[in-house]
Amino acid sequence: MLSSCQRFYRIIQWQMFTIFVAMIALPYVTGHLDYKPELALNNMTVTKTRYFPTENLITEHDEADLHFNIQFNVSNTFKWTTKEVYLGLIAVWNDSVGLQEQTVWDKTIYYTDNESFFFSEKQQSKYPLRSYEGVKLPGCEIHFRFVLYEVGFGGRFRTTTYEMEETVTVK
Repeated sequence: MLSSCQRFYRIIQWQMFTIFVAMIALPYVTGHLDYKPELALNNMTVTKTRYFPTENLITEHDEADLHFNIQFNVSNTFKWTTKEVYLGLIAVWNDSVGLQEQTVWDKTIYYTDNESFFFSEKQQSKYPLRSYEGVKLPGCEIHFRFVLYEVGFGGRFRTTTYEMEETVTVK
């Protein structure tokens, strides 16, 4: 026969085990629900295309700054299991080296930042576009896509990619 302390301890153990299993299993059970955020990108402009010649260890390359209006609403992406959402804007273009992909803007939104769920303003790229191996940026047509990583308190990460129709040609 178990003493009252041992019974209490077993009840606590069972409750902790149940909570742990629920934290792991529930994101998989609710993972099929599609919560699509509202994402918009417009008024793309490329400014300050700069050429950097070969110096010491740095090979010649071009850099360009992007300016754009970005709007998003990720409030419907946050569920009770979501801890944070990472939202990144990726520039994609083809050049003589091959397919290039580069993150030009990103933002991490935590579940406690309610004011960050909605965003709409003109932005400059955090990371300038950069060519590699002496390839010139002018003349490249750049396409964009959003990538959204949903990080939960437990369980799996959820990754979603959204192709944008907006393109810009570097001059």
